[in-house]
Amino acid sequence: MGWPETHRYYAALREIENTLDRTERLPWHAGYQAIFGDRHTLLLALWRRWEIMVQAQGDDVTAAELAAAHPGLVRVLRAHATELAPLRFTDPVGEFAWGGAA
Repeated sequence: MGWPETHRYYAALREIENTLDRTERLPWHAGYQAIFGDRHTLLLALWRRWEIMVQAQGDDVTAAELAAAHPGLVRVLRAHATELAPLRFTDPVGEFAWGGAA
């Protein structure tokens, strides 16, 4: 993936996350299909985004604070827990919402 594709990928993820903060439906259109291929791959990308944010947080930020800053993202991951199984979701209270114990 070259720079233009990488830029488009992350711009789409930011756009989707902003949309999720205003609606409970996972947004989808032809432009997203060109980037992610299908909705499941988009969900995987959103899951990965969340997990990277959790791992990258410093000691000054808790998972609960991070979730408060990204409510739509956490909501959609919880809503699609069955589809994303057996991935592990770092729940904002420090537990895994699916995929077994931590």
